[in-house]
Amino acid sequence: MSLNIENSKRLMFGNILCISHDDFETLIVATIFGRDKLQNQLIAVKLETEPFQLKRNQNYTVIESKAYFVSYMHALKALQEIREVPLKKYIVEVEETYTPPDYLSRLSSYKQRRVIRNNNIKHIENLEFKVLDSIDNWPSAAMFRLDESQRQALYGALTRKMAIIQGPPGTGKTHLGLLITRILLENKENWNFQSSHPLLVVCVTNHALDQFLEGMLKFTNKICRVGSRSQNEALEEYQINKLMFNSRDINLVNDRYNVLKSGLKEMHELGIVIPACFTPLIGVSMRNFLTNKYVDNILSKNNKSDDKKEESKNADSNDTNDADEEIMKEERNRMLVQSDDEEEIQIESLHYEIVGLTKLPELQFDSTPADIAETINKFESHIKRKPFDINNKVYAIQIEMLKREERAIKAGESVTFTKDEIKDIEAKADVNLDFISRWKLYKYWKCKLSKIYQRKLSSLERSHLKLSKSMTSLKDLKYLNVMKNVDVVGMTTTGAAHYCKVLHDLAPPIVIVEEAAEILEAHIVASLSESCQHLILIGDHQQLRPKPEVYELCLHYQMDTSFFERMIRNGVLYHTLEYQHRMRPAISNLLVPTVYPNLKDHRAVFSYPHIRGVKKDLFFVDHNVYERDNNFEETESFQNPYEAEFLMGLCRYLVYQGYGDSDITIITPYFGQYRYLKQLQKKSEFQNCSEIRISVLDNYQGEESNIILLSLVRSNEERKVGFVKVDNRITVALSRAKHGMFII
Repeated sequence: MSLNIENSKRLMFGNILCISHDDFETLIVATIFGRDKLQNQLIAVKLETEPFQLKRNQNYTVIESKAYFVSYMHALKALQEIREVPLKKYIVEVEETYTPPDYLSRLSSYKQRRVIRNNNIKHIENLEFKVLDSIDNWPSAAMFRLDESQRQALYGALTRKMAIIQGPPGTGKTHLGLLITRILLENKENWNFQSSHPLLVVCVTNHALDQFLEGMLKFTNKICRVGSRSQNEALEEYQINKLMFNSRDINLVNDRYNVLKSGLKEMHELGIVIPACFTPLIGVSMRNFLTNKYVDNILSKNNKSDDKKEESKNADSNDTNDADEEIMKEERNRMLVQSDDEEEIQIESLHYEIVGLTKLPELQFDSTPADIAETINKFESHIKRKPFDINNKVYAIQIEMLKREERAIKAGESVTFTKDEIKDIEAKADVNLDFISRWKLYKYWKCKLSKIYQRKLSSLERSHLKLSKSMTSLKDLKYLNVMKNVDVVGMTTTGAAHYCKVLHDLAPPIVIVEEAAEILEAHIVASLSESCQHLILIGDHQQLRPKPEVYELCLHYQMDTSFFERMIRNGVLYHTLEYQHRMRPAISNLLVPTVYPNLKDHRAVFSYPHIRGVKKDLFFVDHNVYERDNNFEETESFQNPYEAEFLMGLCRYLVYQGYGDSDITIITPYFGQYRYLKQLQKKSEFQNCSEIRISVLDNYQGEESNIILLSLVRSNEERKVGFVKVDNRITVALSRAKHGMFII
């Protein structure tokens, strides 16, 4: 398989490498620091273990981790920081206890504010109840505006130290999660005694987190959304950096932060004066300090032309990037370090003069034969491109001169010297020196100067490391100050692990985890602090499971089993919601009783309208046109053009029936088919479908549409159905439609 490594998921920034020169008898661990020179077969690495250097004259073998290290790095670091496992009786010992949260007592009462409408007149009514009373003494399901299974799940969520709620498709688990949050916030005096320990909400994806937090805006605006990967405009003003900018920080913290910022700026300015010829001295850790843009410029005189090539390449690949966006969006959000939250001080880049064609360029001290060869190529290209140019004779002379310079530099590069020779040369430096002597003296001076810069860089590096640590600590302190002044902090699992030290100081007593059945157990544990008194897990282990990067870990070691599922398998009490409010009965019957034996249809789904222009609301189209397998980057995927064209035609027909863009969604389990559908969507014959959403199945959990068009793709002589045979995945596929579903 040919691999375009620049556009692949290989050698991604931050990924981990093992480097060895002796068949891995010994090894050095490194992380990828830069990949922007991949087209020149160059990468920058940061050595993480001793020895912190590689020998130039030695051959090394490099192994790259198949799993993307950054996705797991923060969770692994957070696990190392744990002194005592939170909720140990559940997580480690798996004891079934009916213990309520520590902050509750038998006398604890909750109130729930309700809006009552009578004859278009609104008034507020408080439902009051003793939390730890028997459920028989609680308000009825109707008073909570819930069904009975939701009421029982609400009771379990508020009265158990660790509560587990399973919500099959369409049963309103997000609605219930928001109600739980609302009741807890309306009674926060019971658990947030000092008003500085907010409730923490954790989700695996940015999309799920944004949806949940947006739902909270109906009853609170004291929200802090940590992480900058949110695409939700409604939450923009609640982003932590925005809140931090608008807040009045402790003066001492602010002043210290500005002093450190100024110190870093001064160091950057010092770094700029180091001549380009000494850039090989700059270690990878310093390149983090001398920003990427600066390092790129001083390492390459042709950075501008490289940028133009890159720009052109990016323009050519826009279609591919559009197609990749849907499948990769959530994955990137989960994997990437939230580096754009970090304070970055920009420094001006160095600029090199562009060599003109009308004069012979002055050679720099450290011009190399390669530099000269490049200039010669420019002149020769010009002569070839414009053979009748009157200046071509001048250019030919310049080429000859450059070739002589090239031979001279090659000769000079081979010159060696001893200390005694240098003493003799320096003694007669007042007279004209021959070619060899001048090169010996130049090389000696350069060697001497390099030692000065090495000392300077070493000092800068130590100072930078010290300042950076102080900056990080102060930034965490500023974040902590903002979080203490809100009622709800929202993070992804990656964010929670990243800021585990902040969470330790914040000490949220209550943690609510949405879509908990999709989260690896280690990521749940890394999200909890020792002060956690109440953990509420909401999800469905019969839908999508966690996705370890290495499939063999799922196959042989069940590493795709979430903490949520493990607790249920071990007999820990959980509540299942029983009434689905999404699918018309014909669609829900595909899942009942096969997957959910006790799932019932709410009365609202019996009154759905029929799909216009077709005889059936649910239809399976059978065909015998075989799939087409394709290799996309490193991942095998499949296409079925027949199915794609059929569904786009059906989509166009449904739009003619008066359905809008938001009524129809096309989903498929295969990325190859997704890309093919996106290409078809751009064709003029499907222009009325240009705004219809097309999604990969695994990115569509938790969402719904009035009409679902589902392409299963697989059709082959071997009768293989691929990963669609996984029960959890097919459950998601069959449960997204409300009014109608058409499967091919």
